[in-house]
Amino acid sequence: MPDWRDAAVRARFARDENVEKNTPASELSDWAGHICLSTSGTTGFSRCFVHDNLWINAQYDFLKNLLQVSDRLARDGVKEKAVAFIPWHHVLGFVTCFVMPQVFGNTMVIPAKPSPEAIVEACKKSGVTQFIAIPAVWNGVAQLVKKRFVEMSGKSAEDFDNMIELSLSYQKAGVDLPLPVEGILRMIREQLIGNTLYIAISGGGYILPETLRTMNGLGYYLVNGYGMTEIGIYAVVNSETLDDRLDGNVGDSQSDDAFMVVPLEGAESQDDEPCERGELAIRSDVVYCGSLRKGRFYPRDRDEWFHTGDIGRYCDGKIFLDGRVKDIILKADGENLYPDELEGFFEFVPGLQRIVIFGLSDGVYDEVALMVEPVPGADPATLAEAVAEINLALPLRQRIQRFFVSGQPLELSASAKVRRGPVAQAVAAGEWPLTEYPLSYRKQAAEVEIPTESEVQVATYFNRDLAADPEFIEVRNTVQAMVADVLNKEPEEVKASSYFSQDLGGDSLQSISLLTYAEVKYGLTIDERLFNRDLTVNDIAALVYRRIKGEFADGARGDLLRQSGSSDDCVVERIRTFEEMPELKAFAARRDSLSAALGTFGNPYFVAQDSSLRDVSYINGRKMLNFASYNYVGLSGDPEVNEAAIAAVRQYGTSASGSRLIAGEKTVHQDLEKALARWKGTEDSLVLVGGHSTNVTFIGNFCGARDLILYDVLSHNSIAEGVRLSQADARPFPHNDTEALEHLLKSRRDRYEKVLIVIEGAYSMDGDVAPVPEIVRLKKAYDCFLLVDEAHSMLVLGENGRGVDEYFGIDPSDIDIHMGTLSKGFGTCGGYLAGKHSLIEYLRYSLPGFVFSVGISPPLAAAVLKGIEIMERDNSRVKRLRRNIATFLKEAHRYGMDTCLAGETAVTPIMIGPDEVAFMLSKQLEDEGIIAPPAVFPAVAQGQARLRFCMTSEHTEEQIVYALEKLNALMESYPGLLKK
Repeated sequence: MPDWRDAAVRARFARDENVEKNTPASELSDWAGHICLSTSGTTGFSRCFVHDNLWINAQYDFLKNLLQVSDRLARDGVKEKAVAFIPWHHVLGFVTCFVMPQVFGNTMVIPAKPSPEAIVEACKKSGVTQFIAIPAVWNGVAQLVKKRFVEMSGKSAEDFDNMIELSLSYQKAGVDLPLPVEGILRMIREQLIGNTLYIAISGGGYILPETLRTMNGLGYYLVNGYGMTEIGIYAVVNSETLDDRLDGNVGDSQSDDAFMVVPLEGAESQDDEPCERGELAIRSDVVYCGSLRKGRFYPRDRDEWFHTGDIGRYCDGKIFLDGRVKDIILKADGENLYPDELEGFFEFVPGLQRIVIFGLSDGVYDEVALMVEPVPGADPATLAEAVAEINLALPLRQRIQRFFVSGQPLELSASAKVRRGPVAQAVAAGEWPLTEYPLSYRKQAAEVEIPTESEVQVATYFNRDLAADPEFIEVRNTVQAMVADVLNKEPEEVKASSYFSQDLGGDSLQSISLLTYAEVKYGLTIDERLFNRDLTVNDIAALVYRRIKGEFADGARGDLLRQSGSSDDCVVERIRTFEEMPELKAFAARRDSLSAALGTFGNPYFVAQDSSLRDVSYINGRKMLNFASYNYVGLSGDPEVNEAAIAAVRQYGTSASGSRLIAGEKTVHQDLEKALARWKGTEDSLVLVGGHSTNVTFIGNFCGARDLILYDVLSHNSIAEGVRLSQADARPFPHNDTEALEHLLKSRRDRYEKVLIVIEGAYSMDGDVAPVPEIVRLKKAYDCFLLVDEAHSMLVLGENGRGVDEYFGIDPSDIDIHMGTLSKGFGTCGGYLAGKHSLIEYLRYSLPGFVFSVGISPPLAAAVLKGIEIMERDNSRVKRLRRNIATFLKEAHRYGMDTCLAGETAVTPIMIGPDEVAFMLSKQLEDEGIIAPPAVFPAVAQGQARLRFCMTSEHTEEQIVYALEKLNALMESYPGLLKK
């Protein structure tokens, strides 16, 4: 392959000056010196145009001249990488995949397949520096990134626009962006195409002005270009000035004597007009030398002007495109459509005499409109139904958007064709009698069409027979409304073919809510193992409908679950190394997605501290204001507590040195269990070595195969792990939704011996309190057992900090199992279970996590015992804690911060949204001497990251006010975080 950087090679292909320039080509004597490019067909039928070596040389000269102004296409010492996904027979593909590698030595990066996901993956993985694509690609990317920002951050589209405009204003001023904004933009680029992209070019059509603003505002260098199959790449913006990239121009002409603007027929010219307006025409070696039609070559004279068919302006050395000479419709997505091609889809509708398709302009873009003249006696409503049905079957970009039935005959030209222009003008001016019919007229009818083979093949529950079942359609309409309600979306956003997770953004918590609401609506029970977030709305509706008809009864899942991989004879692939494990791969992907944030701001996790965590702590010798501590009432580090632990070390040593059942029982263990039972108002208690393991071992062993566990969907991981360990059936219920819980009990209670309800007293991610009295009522009404995990409510709720029973004024015996941790309010480490003596005594001899584990360390037990003694003296610490919680909420709300559901608990979250922003804010606070760690996915739902502030009785009002002042100042740099 010739090296076009070599001057000798270029000379060999240069024009022979001895040949007259106006000599027409009569044949192709040397096929090796010619190429054939094909149009894409987006603006008409696909055609083949032939270019010779003169054109290739002209393309080289054009690219070489660009380098005289900017290094965007090739940098010294840099191996540029261009993503190559456009076919080589397309002009952009040929330039990207052939010309540029030959001219500049660029590397082509070829995606595994031409899907958006594969292209993006190739860009990020290979560090692509150049990306050339048609406007539709860039328009779609800009719209997608805006949509994803809104979905993931919880902010508005206006917030996104404000961020983009802020970025553009700083770029124009030539100053660096504020670090927080630059951090957000860097995260977006990292997840979009990557941060290595040095130039992006849009060519081959009209690009939306907002796309140019969005992509350049994100920090990419996106410019507009002009070209077509007939002339190759003719112009491209080649400027470092931002205004040149944003004003919509496509660059300068290659040669003044080979470019002209031909005034349009009938257009009036004005002497003071600053721009030449008309059709763009070109005459040079860049124009094709001939065309191929049915295998034959038809030459053209290069000295003839080639009329591009594009209407534009030439202003101060810049070319601007305004439209097409022909009746092409310019859509808002940047695609151009030939109306006569679209008319072919509708011209054979029964009852139509004549039709015309045209563009109705809103001043910038066109809506695709269809006007029909019916035969005498035809029913317009029936015509509207037929048109709507055909329209819904068309590809999205080819659908009409407006439908009119004409009130008079359509005007015809001398050739008996409808005069499109005059009709369009009269409709736009409101001077044509017509009736408009909505294209959603037969939406339901269109949706019951027989599904495509591919839709049937990928469906889990939906099948061809259901598509025409009116009962199923009614159920699906209801399910679609439920999905819209659960996901807080507009009903029209929820399509039957939409995937619950991938397309609509539904998470595991929302899927549980949807399943529960469907059960309540239809009086069903649906095994949650049948439901997953990869189902389409059609599939979800089909699952509900088929359960209504009696299929898929609990425990009768049949082939469906076997197909999902539960069959014993399924083929598996060996995993030979840790790195092959899917869990490690998922972790690596998650870590890599945050690599830019971690690289910029550091890791907010595993920060080593050199002191106890009270109101302050020390990190690397630096005194820090600490809001990350569960030391709610300051018992950890309290001098009395410290001395009690030290005394226990002297008496018992540092370990129980055995299972308490055999040799590890200490007097201090027995004293502590008596004190805990007294503190909780129960008959007995049992102390274990950890809070997490207490939940896992009790929940995992209390219920068996003939039992049921119902637990709040926001339950702690330890509860979920205990449920996984148990042989019992289990079902989560929507957070604090007692109506949903009662539905589950009504529909399921009589099938099980024991039913265990598990809730938390206070939820640490949202800061709200469980409706314990109502759940107690349900547990009594349906003869259930109730476990309340008081990890975050013990020593926080209630007048004296005794927990939810004191807080709500209920009898402690109304709660069957009081579970708690010793690592939070009590300031040590361990867990406990408290309740009736008969239960505790049984557990003492049979609970695996107690019987087969070492006993809690004696100094920890002694520390908790001293802590209970301190709390029984007075409630001053609880009062101080409650005062600090109120101060924090008041100050946070004054600044417009979102504190989720927090009210009276010690953990108060500040909602942020994107994980990356939460990371950044946490590290920026650390720089200010404040510790407030982020809670991100998967601990919380995607797009709902938050900073968790933990109040203690030891904080002062001044410390709280100071911390929130600093946070407010930082959050003001992020558009939309504060709700002022």
